[in-house]
Amino acid sequence: MCLSLEDYHSTLSALNLKPKEGALLKCSGCHAQWWVRLPEKPLIYFQESVILSCPVACGYFGELAQFNPVYEPERPSHFDSFHICRRCGVEYAANGVVLRRPCCAIETPREIMLEFVQLLHSKAEQSASQAVGRDEIESLLERLVRTFDGLMRRMLEIANKNLVLLGSDAPPIYLPQTSSFQNLAGARDRLLPSGWDMEAEVADWPQLTSLFQKRHVLSHRLGVVDQEYVKKTGDASAVVGKKVPLTLAEVVAGAEDCQKLVNGFFGMFLS
Repeated sequence: MCLSLEDYHSTLSALNLKPKEGALLKCSGCHAQWWVRLPEKPLIYFQESVILSCPVACGYFGELAQFNPVYEPERPSHFDSFHICRRCGVEYAANGVVLRRPCCAIETPREIMLEFVQLLHSKAEQSASQAVGRDEIESLLERLVRTFDGLMRRMLEIANKNLVLLGSDAPPIYLPQTSSFQNLAGARDRLLPSGWDMEAEVADWPQLTSLFQKRHVLSHRLGVVDQEYVKKTGDASAVVGKKVPLTLAEVVAGAEDCQKLVNGFFGMFLS
C-alpha cells in the first residue's frame, strides 16, 4: 500500500521540508551530492516510507532521512545534469551524464540516445531545404560514436556493479568488466559470452561497422581512405587516396541502429 498523503507530509515536515519544494541531499553510500524537487503527493514507489535511489547509480537507496536532506527550494546551477522523470514528473539534478532516477531507480541512457537521434532527424529535415555541409556531417558522426561509446561503457559499468550488489542471488552473467564500443566487432565478441549478440539487434550490421570505420578514418587519417579501410569494409565506393564517402543519411541510419543497441543492452542487463 502506498504511503498516505498525511504520513508523507508528516515525514517531510519532520525534516523541515515541503512538498513541491526542493531539497539538497547527500548519498550515505558514495557521498555524492544531488538535488530533488519533492513531489506534491507520495509516489507509488513510496510504500511505507519515502525511499529514494542515489542518482549517480552507486547502488545505494534508502529513506529520505538517510540522505541528510537540507531545504533548497531552487535547483542549484552547479550540477552537470538536470532531468524530469517522464513517468512521475520528479525533477532532479546531479553530477554526471547517465543518471539513475531517484524516484523509480531507472537509468537514463535511452533518453540520452533518443535526444541525439531526434537531433539528427531534425538535421535531415533541414537538409531538404538547406544543405548540411560535409564538416557538420563529420562532426555529427564523431558525436554519434562518442555518445554511443560513452553510454554503452556507462551501462556496462552499472550492470557489473549491480551484479556485485546482487551477489549469489544473481543469475550467472558473463559481462566484460570494461570495453570500448568504438570498435564494434571487438565489443560484439567480448559480449557474446553474456548471451547478447549486438549484430542481432540492428537492421544492417555491416553498414553500421563500416560507418564506425569511416569515423576511425576521419579521426586518424584526416578522412583519407587507405587500403586497410577498403579491406575491413569492402566499400566499393571508396577510392584509396580520396576522402571517405559520407552522407547525412548514413549517420542518421547509424544513429537509429545505435539506439537499438542502447535499448537492447538496457533491456537485457539493466531493466
